[in-house]
Amino acid sequence: MGLWSARSVTMPTTWIALDDTDSYEGGCTTWVAYQTIKKFALSLADFPALIRLNPEIPWKTRGNGAVLIIANKCSTDDENIARFILSEAQFGGKTSPGVFITGDKPIGTMWRRALTDVVTPRVLQLELKNLEGRPFCRNGHARGLIGAISAAEHVWDDFTFELISYRETDLPRVEEPRGVLWMDSLTSPLTFLNYDRKANKPLIYPSGPDPVWFGIRGEDPLLLIGAYHLVSNYPENPWMVFKTNQGTNEHIVEKPSIMDAHPYTTVKLTASVEDQPRMIQGGHLLVKLTDLQGNTFEAIAYRQTGELVKKAALLRRGDRIQVWGAIQPKIEKAMNLQGLLFIAGNALERKAPWCPICGHVMEKKGQHEYRCKPCGTTAHDEQTEVIPRPKPESEFLPSASAFKHLMKPYRRRKLDIHYEFNEDAYEGPSKMLNK
Repeated sequence: MGLWSARSVTMPTTWIALDDTDSYEGGCTTWVAYQTIKKFALSLADFPALIRLNPEIPWKTRGNGAVLIIANKCSTDDENIARFILSEAQFGGKTSPGVFITGDKPIGTMWRRALTDVVTPRVLQLELKNLEGRPFCRNGHARGLIGAISAAEHVWDDFTFELISYRETDLPRVEEPRGVLWMDSLTSPLTFLNYDRKANKPLIYPSGPDPVWFGIRGEDPLLLIGAYHLVSNYPENPWMVFKTNQGTNEHIVEKPSIMDAHPYTTVKLTASVEDQPRMIQGGHLLVKLTDLQGNTFEAIAYRQTGELVKKAALLRRGDRIQVWGAIQPKIEKAMNLQGLLFIAGNALERKAPWCPICGHVMEKKGQHEYRCKPCGTTAHDEQTEVIPRPKPESEFLPSASAFKHLMKPYRRRKLDIHYEFNEDAYEGPSKMLNK
């Protein structure tokens, strides 16, 4: 976990939060933020923040990310800034851009709900009544205000950084898989989710029509700039470093029972395996579980999660595990599995005995009797075998290609010490972008 924290800010500031400026046809909220900083020559008081919100929201465009810019007080009128942001936004489909501008950090609670649940227009209206600041939207559609206000309200616990580099959208993305693999080897574990070695493909390049060229995620912004130069052959391309909540598991809420969970949320539960996992059509794995209060539910590990399917298939009836995943809206009390923790399980298995005479497996002939079909030898005791089981506290996650933005990867979990950002080498957030 990065321990860098912002230097104390004594100068007056302007907080500019924006969300939902992209569409399926293009655009990117981080790019609009970069353009805003450049357009108004903003002097940054902190890193621009990229706040990922609830990944299960059905009307998100792509990654459900809002952006916050904290600038030293600028002379530009709030309306001019908001007008520019809205003019740069994409309009179409589910897009509903929103901007929130204030002079100080708003104190509110909506951000937690936006991160873990669904925020209704009613909740938004109640929040606006209690906040100082100016909301801006277009045509009365205010969904983007939910993300914008939540980004401004967000309270940091754990955090990471991401360097995002941009491209001309009329040019194809130039990918350098070997360069990404080399960079990953040199910067691990302080960068993460750069390359899926099992699938043999880079993960830093998006696939949509947006202006993002690539993004490198990690613990140290200065290291990310070095990683950028290892990958990029175009140093003149614009880039910016964001402070983010990516890779933190901040979207997961622990619940005592599946009955306390509802659709479009991501929950963590302790449960026991009810039956042997079974493969269903499509290569997906179905695991029947019972929570601590005796409620039965199903967890589905989809084929696309790769390694998670393989590990979940090794579970046995009676195993005690902790699972986390998204609650499905269409199947009652069903979870899309995102990870599991093995707590305990039976390592002994009772099987039909081997025949001591001819070595064949005996067949059961009665409640406590076995008989060898080839030679007729009988036995009355089952055979007990020790079977290999996962170690207690073993954690199983999807393949790197299946990770969502907020999911905490292995590399961050394996850091056994807190990584401390070298503030002596830090030259200020305005050095964290290429103008």
